[in-house]
Amino acid sequence: MAEAHKADIRRGFVSLLPIWPGVVSIGLVYAVVSPTVGLSTGQILLLCIFVFSGAAQFAITSMVDSGASAWTIISTVAMLNLRNLLYGMSAKRWLPKDSPPRPLLAYSLVDESYGLAEREAAKGKASGWFLLGAGFSLFLAWNLSVDAGLILGHFVDIPTDIGLDFVFPLSFVALTVPLLRHSRHWVAAGAAAIATILAGQVVSSGLTIVAATLVAIAVGVWLEPKHG
Repeated sequence: MAEAHKADIRRGFVSLLPIWPGVVSIGLVYAVVSPTVGLSTGQILLLCIFVFSGAAQFAITSMVDSGASAWTIISTVAMLNLRNLLYGMSAKRWLPKDSPPRPLLAYSLVDESYGLAEREAAKGKASGWFLLGAGFSLFLAWNLSVDAGLILGHFVDIPTDIGLDFVFPLSFVALTVPLLRHSRHWVAAGAAAIATILAGQVVSSGLTIVAATLVAIAVGVWLEPKHG
């Protein structure tokens, strides 16, 4: 590996360090609360590796708690992660030809790493190796915090009077708010919240997330500035 690539990986890794405190706090909550719905330690760790999405993992745990079917869980996670498809299409336009293998980049492509890589591309410093480093940094922060939370959970009693109905929505808010950078993001989030409330009156809790995701995507596309 060229020295320039190593430097880009280090730069990407370090650039994400300021986000670690937020990631760690959410990872700790996820790890401490998830076992209360019946997920084993092995299942939680595998979710961190194969799903690697805070929003999706919280959704999975919440739906397991509500008794949602496997297909509802799978479809919800797919909907929540549709944005990654858009991220990939967007990143492809600036990825240099000497970038890391595409499967590695796809795995590294999450909200935070994509945002930082896009900022670098806007400065004329586009680098797939930077994206890889940022993605690995987030992966490490998330997995270490979940590991620590699983250990902490053996010594901390979860207050039964708080419950998942309080913890999970609060965690989703913590995940979402830092990503709302423009007025159109807030409008899409508001529309999703309204869709969740309305859908919750007629369908199961798992399907409300699917409905809210579809509404948010539709509103976001509608409000996205048109070029050309």
